[in-house]
Amino acid sequence: MIRQIRTRFIRIALGTLAIAMVFVTLVINVANWISVRQEMEDSLSLIMKNDGRLLYDAVDNGKIDKKGKPDPGNRFRETVYEIRYFSILYTADGEYVVHDMSHIASYTQEEAVALAQKVLGSGSTTGFWDTFLYAVQNRGDSRIIVFMDCQSKLANVVSLLWLSGLACLIGIAVALLAVSLLSNRAIRPLIVNAEKQKQFITDAGHELKTPLTVISANMDLLSMDIGANEWVQSTQKQVGAMRTLVNELVFLSRMDEEEPRLMEQLFDISAAVMDAAAPFSAMAEYSG
Repeated sequence: MIRQIRTRFIRIALGTLAIAMVFVTLVINVANWISVRQEMEDSLSLIMKNDGRLLYDAVDNGKIDKKGKPDPGNRFRETVYEIRYFSILYTADGEYVVHDMSHIASYTQEEAVALAQKVLGSGSTTGFWDTFLYAVQNRGDSRIIVFMDCQSKLANVVSLLWLSGLACLIGIAVALLAVSLLSNRAIRPLIVNAEKQKQFITDAGHELKTPLTVISANMDLLSMDIGANEWVQSTQKQVGAMRTLVNELVFLSRMDEEEPRLMEQLFDISAAVMDAAAPFSAMAEYSG
């Protein structure tokens, strides 16, 4: 029983802690993704607002928005040149013009145009294509498409996810070790209580055996004096049942500690029912 209680305690404690750690990990990663996604969308929105270009002089420094707060462009003052993007302009007759390729080096003009064609073919106006965040904006008869490279930011998001997940697993493993080592101390009151109960049952069993032995001996003497008697035999039978019960109580109290192998055997259930009913037969006859 003690081992089962200890195992259950470890499962409950570790399960609760694991759920809390996984929840915190998820919250951190979701919050980080929302923040990064918002930052990327703000950057892309700023590029679109400046006609597909993002130059230092184009950032709206010092302006105040309608709510009295600094314009979002201010936050990009120091990071303008870190943003990698390109833009393609489609005229009314469907001809494309490479609007700005000066802020990206990993894509050629042909690759940029091919990517723009795929986006237009998809019919979507915003979203992710590979590691690019894109937006399509109609301007009269023309359309401008801006692609912003988000590879480094997405890599940071994935990196944080892996690191936090690994830290969560290591934390759960450390918690398992700590809970396993400290579980005995945590359930010490239960162990002491169980040991006291076992000791009480053992002591009570030994104390009960003495009067049962005396009663049995007296019944034997009485039987020798007055001869065979159903009442004496019934009392002797009850003494035997009490002695068996005491032995079984002591056995059960030690069973959890010693963990003996239980022996199965066939028995006569009819005889067991008769034995259980026999002590009440005299009272039943007397009551009619």
